Amino acid sequence: GFVEVNSVVPVTWGNFTAEKNGKAVLLKWNTLQEQNASQYIVERSGNGISFITIGSLTAAGNSNVNVSYSFNDAAPLQGINFFRLKQVDIDGKYIYSDIRQINFINPGQVISISPNPAKDFIQLKIYSEGGMTGGIATIHIYSSAMQLVQTIKVTQADRSNLTIPVKNFPPGIYFLQLVNDSAINTIKFLKE
Repeated sequence: GFVEVNSVVPVTWGNFTAEKNGKAVLLKWNTLQEQNASQYIVERSGNGISFITIGSLTAAGNSNVNVSYSFNDAAPLQGINFFRLKQVDIDGKYIYSDIRQINFINPGQVISISPNPAKDFIQLKIYSEGGMTGGIATIHIYSSAMQLVQTIKVTQADRSNLTIPVKNFPPGIYFLQLVNDSAINTIKFLKE
């Protein structure tokens, strides 16, 4: 059986992992075989849909041995990071790896808001450290003039993903305060 050359899979992947490395994310992958491989482009996303290029590594090219690669993302996004590799051949063809995700919370970060700037709604994530006491917290949203716009009671069940409509808010800067028994955490967002 002879095989047409252009039907050969250019890269046989080994493992692809993402792990926290201090304040960075260390990506590691290896290939078991490469043929006409040109480069690996590292892509990152905050939502798993739109990816941007954050770096690239030159591929071994042609090899039949285990080749290991690593890439350090020194400035990961707050919250969840999605990573994928785009393996590009010498002739410009490419394939994507599986996606790996890693949740990156700065120590002490309690809340995050997305999208920011917001149009119709904001999604609030509350991380457990200091965010809730007794499973309940209160959210106050203030205008830039510190006038109270909205108050919301939050339970443990809402914590991971709370959607708050802001469609009717006038455009401008707002402050969202998460208040519990022991702390107040404030985060700023922009309404377009």
